[in-house]
Formats: sequence, C-alpha cells, structure tokens
Amino acid sequence: MVIDDYPKGFSNYTLVKKMEKRGEESMKLLILPGIACDRSIWKDINWSDHDVTILEYDNYMDKTTETVEDIAQKILNDPSLSQYDGIIAHSMGGFIGAIILDKVSSLARFFIAIETSFVPANPSYQTLLYGEDSNLKIRIQNMFDTEIKHYPESLIKFLQGAFDYEYTLQRIAVPTTLIYGTREMTEEDELKNKLNLSDKTINGLTLIFIDKAAHFPMLEQPSKTNEIILNILKKYE
Repeated sequence: MVIDDYPKGFSNYTLVKKMEKRGEESMKLLILPGIACDRSIWKDINWSDHDVTILEYDNYMDKTTETVEDIAQKILNDPSLSQYDGIIAHSMGGFIGAIILDKVSSLARFFIAIETSFVPANPSYQTLLYGEDSNLKIRIQNMFDTEIKHYPESLIKFLQGAFDYEYTLQRIAVPTTLIYGTREMTEEDELKNKLNLSDKTINGLTLIFIDKAAHFPMLEQPSKTNEIILNILKKYE
C-alpha cells in the first residue's frame, strides 16, 4: 500500500482496503500522529499487507478544540470509528490513544506509543533530532510550518503546560509498549529515570529504546523502527 492510499480521517471517505493482498493474518491498525506531523513521516515504515489508517485531525479542529481530550472525544463520537487490532501513536497521538483506550478498552488489542512523554520528561528528552542531518532538519521544520497552522493556539498552549497522563496510561487495559530515542544517553537506567514515570507505571508496560534517534525514530532510524514495530505486530497475528 502506498502512502497516498491511506485514508486521512474517519469522516467523509471510504476506507481503502487492499483485500487481494491481505491474508488471514492481516491486522487492522490505527495510526495517531503527533501535532503538526503529516503522514509522510511514516513513509519508510513497511506495513506489510496490514490494513493501515493514518488519521489526520483536520475533521476535529474547530473552536471547541482546546485539549487532547477534546480531540479524543470527537474521535470516539465519530460514527465511522472502527475496531482495531492495534493503535500506534506518535508524540501527542500517544495522549489521544491513551485517553481513547482508557474510555473504550475494547477498541484495540494493543497500544504502541512512540516518543510520547506522558508527564513532562527531563530536558534530555526535548531534543527533536539526533545528529546533524541538515536535510532532515529542514524537512521537519517545513512540515511543522505547514501543519501547525491547522491547530488552535489553545491546544498548542495546553501541550506546553504541566500535563499529566500517567494515571491514564496506568489504566490502559491492553498491552502497551513505549518507544523512545536515546539521544545522547547511553545507560538504560538513565533513560528510564528521565522519563519521570513511576516504577508502577514502568513495570506495567514494555519500554524499548532506539539508539542514535530522538523524537522521530521512524525517520532517523527507519529500519530499526520498522523492525521493532513488525516484531510487536507478530505477537498478535
């Protein structure tokens, strides 16, 4: 399935399904992006023959959208919302996925959140990109500049505040994996501690760290990220 085949949202479209290419082990996946991130960041991920919907939030952005709870509730209210094998989220999308699964645990069988800080993490985690890839930096900046105008200022300010979704994360009933880039950090204990999550939270999920990556491991280390995601999916086929 090529990138242009992915549906943009739930409303006003028919899901694209490549039935002739999918076997009985095909999985239905919902991808929840981060703020100001378009679907192109996933272009290097090989979803195999799985049925993938990369959601875009355009349909849910209006004057009543001030928090991620607002987005999550609008998604849950969408009559086109389906049931999924897995939800895979990036950054802000992790908040939305956690809220959705906390409210409707039967919506998916597993949850993967990539680079989501469920509480404000140590500044070590604020690095957006690892290394000095100027082309990638320009690409990310251009994407942000284009996409951020679709988000209300109130939502942006909310995400810059003292949010706390750790308790929501703890309440998720399905197996959960959190994936982070290591930045310049090398010790696993340091990586865990600087997430500022409690031992109770960490012990209730799976943590995976990707070396030589930061906030965009799917772009910085696409092969490794792809391998990790597909290995997780295989557990549920």
